[in-house]
Amino acid sequence: KTDGARTIIPTLKTVSLELTGFYRPNNEFFKKVKESKELIIEIRPDRYSGAGEGSLCRGYFKPVSHNQSCDVGGAEDETITFNIASSDGIDPFGWEYGSILPKALEVLLSAWQASEPVLVRYEPDSITTTDKNREGAGYVTEISLEQSVDGMSEFSITVQSTGTAITF
Repeated sequence: KTDGARTIIPTLKTVSLELTGFYRPNNEFFKKVKESKELIIEIRPDRYSGAGEGSLCRGYFKPVSHNQSCDVGGAEDETITFNIASSDGIDPFGWEYGSILPKALEVLLSAWQASEPVLVRYEPDSITTTDKNREGAGYVTEISLEQSVDGMSEFSITVQSTGTAITF
């Protein structure tokens, strides 16, 4: 485009998962996971919502790498990385939404899954700028979810413009 904006078109999606835990030589769980060819993995980002409620993502995954690491004087960690496994005739990854996940997040996740644009608003860079607010269409290009046993679920979302901006 002549105005400097890049147009983005959604293409293939990548879904990966990293599972980390303390290394123990006799950890049967990690041993069985490493030996598996394909697994169904479910993640509940709002796991504290109560029985029968909440959202989950589910996918067919295959383990692709296994690592062990340790800081000096620290506990040794074991990490297994999974990629989505494509199964014939089956959608390999999807979301089910519960009542706890914020509606805006549900809209963004659904837009990513369907490769559909969302309406976004761009704020000016600073208070002193003469730029006006802009809005336009954008595609969700990346969504990350980080969870830990003792922490909250944290989503990070990247949206890229379709190249059409509207001044208001």
